[in-house]
Amino acid sequence: MAITEESRRQLHRALTGVMGEEGATLVVEHLPPMDWSEVATKRDLADTKTELRAEIHDVRREVAMLRAEMTAGFALVNERFTSVDARFTSIEARLDQHEKLFATKADVLALSVQLHQELRRMTMTLLFAGFGFVSAAAAAAGLVVGT
Repeated sequence: MAITEESRRQLHRALTGVMGEEGATLVVEHLPPMDWSEVATKRDLADTKTELRAEIHDVRREVAMLRAEMTAGFALVNERFTSVDARFTSIEARLDQHEKLFATKADVLALSVQLHQELRRMTMTLLFAGFGFVSAAAAAAGLVVGT
């Protein structure tokens, strides 16, 4: 049965008649503020302590398992990053080769332009030389014919 304020007052009045005011107050003050079934014993505390230790042990084991899973997961991520890094390195090497090819093509194009210009200049020189030779030959033939 739970002790209420009303039951405390009734007990205090009854004890005052038997023990006097001071004795009745002393007894009532030592009553627990709740039902005796709600008061924890040393055994209750020991059982609670054992249960808490078991739960803490379980939590630590779960944390260790999670830590192991996370470590394995991070290892996989690191492997993938290593793989991606290797692929980027390969792509960079191929791009470097292509850049060298483009530089070579640009050089070939520049040489081709220079070759065409030089061939044009030589063709013009040969044409003018040929015209000059034909003109000289024609002039010489005319001189010879005209005599």
